Amino acid sequence: MSKPLHQLADTLSKRGLVVLISDLLDEPDAVIRGLKHFQYRGTDVIVFHVLDPDELEFPFERATRFEDLETSEEIMAVPGLVRAHYLSEIGRLVERYRGELGAAGIDYQLLKTTDPLELALLSYLSTRGRTA
Repeated sequence: MSKPLHQLADTLSKRGLVVLISDLLDEPDAVIRGLKHFQYRGTDVIVFHVLDPDELEFPFERATRFEDLETSEEIMAVPGLVRAHYLSEIGRLVERYRGELGAAGIDYQLLKTTDPLELALLSYLSTRGRTA
């Protein structure tokens, strides 16, 4: 994700607003650097971090086969053995994005795929309008 972010930032010639809607499941250092590049160019950035509730809650009970939709790689896992570690890691990832992007002045919102995107956008924009 980093390379396209940097390429896009380099093509923008005027101040503006970039809205990124993504699961952000990529290398956090590179993603954060790419997003900060927009700010360096004078562009406001809003990030909607979209995750499935299962990615946030890991509700699985039985041995489950997980498939990476981008690489088709598959892995079997016994949820009881990996749940605590997984939840800790996804929690750390979310908090890292929230903290580092917030500290850089980049608006960050975590959304679930079950939340209608248009309602989340309206809610965010109405909140932003009141604080601007």
